[in-house]
Amino acid sequence: LFPYTTLFRSRDVANDAVDEVVHPEMEELTSVLTEGAGEYSSENVRRLPVCFGLKSHHGRYVVAEANGAMNANRGHFLTWERFVPKYHGSKVTMRSYHGKYAVAEANGAMNANRPWEQAWEKFDVVWSGNKVGFKSHHGKYVVAEATGALNSNRPWMHSWEKFDVVKCAGGVPNTRRLPSCIGLKSH
Repeated sequence: LFPYTTLFRSRDVANDAVDEVVHPEMEELTSVLTEGAGEYSSENVRRLPVCFGLKSHHGRYVVAEANGAMNANRGHFLTWERFVPKYHGSKVTMRSYHGKYAVAEANGAMNANRPWEQAWEKFDVVWSGNKVGFKSHHGKYVVAEATGALNSNRPWMHSWEKFDVVKCAGGVPNTRRLPSCIGLKSH
């Protein structure tokens, strides 16, 4: 009946099983911003890993603090420095370890304090070689300042606006599950 086969994949995201419908013909239409290949190019389509960290030009990792602030001042890559992407067409949202989404505020500040995924929480992913940049809803690029601050206030994408993508070891953060075999001890 249909010229393609619909595939179903299940994956765990924070204890919620999500069924994802994959349409092969849509894979060709998926586009992300690719520097040097036109503004909306489907050429060299790349996706972020299921769990990733961002290392700045200054050698520091991006972090979502417990209070919702975002910085690029960590010398280590542990749990608070991990993000889980979710694609919305050519845009991506980034969920922090604390379960909140990264947002580019109108004033250029970057936070990870949103419980929803609306326009300000969605970013264009812009690849430049092996590095990645993020363009906000406001048309500005995310930047790691030399001071360790993280902002989204640059009209360009130069070295401070590009990040190395680091895959997480050990899977998706914040998936609080019990081990497959446990023992319980009473008082």
